[in-house]
Amino acid sequence: MKSLKKRSLKQQLALLAIAVTLGAVGLNIAGWNLFSYVNIPVKGSNQKVYTSQAEAIFAGDLVAQKSLASQAIAAVQQGIDPTVFKTGSDRYNAEWTIATYQMTALGLSQMAIAHPEMKQEYSPIIEKCLDNLLRPETIAFATEVWGENGLSVLSSNEGHAYLGYTNLALSMYRRVNPNNRFARINNQLTEAFSRRLDQAPYGMIE
Repeated sequence: MKSLKKRSLKQQLALLAIAVTLGAVGLNIAGWNLFSYVNIPVKGSNQKVYTSQAEAIFAGDLVAQKSLASQAIAAVQQGIDPTVFKTGSDRYNAEWTIATYQMTALGLSQMAIAHPEMKQEYSPIIEKCLDNLLRPETIAFATEVWGENGLSVLSSNEGHAYLGYTNLALSMYRRVNPNNRFARINNQLTEAFSRRLDQAPYGMIE
């Protein structure tokens, strides 16, 4: 793999875009947008009162963070039904299903990194999210559009950029458990995207 210093400007810009996306994704856990909690006072750790749950979460209040995480966990354990999103499009409903599993994996991984004592509790839920992200049924909408399952053609130069959402979650969990059972597919996806970016004329893949 090339070092970051040796990457082309094209690749560095693409990686920057991914980093910015990760920053935005960090504001959501399992589709629960933090800004939906504006102006609802909550009590956090040590009985401190915040103007909203969003403020408490951004302040790093563990009570507020665990409260939001518990909602995400409950949704994953129940199973994500694409029809609950009501976008008016089966395809967009399916995309939101992917986003929900991905954001849950990202959020819980971030919490496990910040609070290592939660690693054992959150790891099984994170892995359940990753299993669902890799299921053929979850990406069936993309398979229909592309005419092939993107996970089965990683050696090709076809884009399948939507799998980047999955790989982001896989990579974050790698920071929690470096030698987890998803390491191989994480490596394969990363190598595939790196190669495709190298060959993409405008630094973007479909």
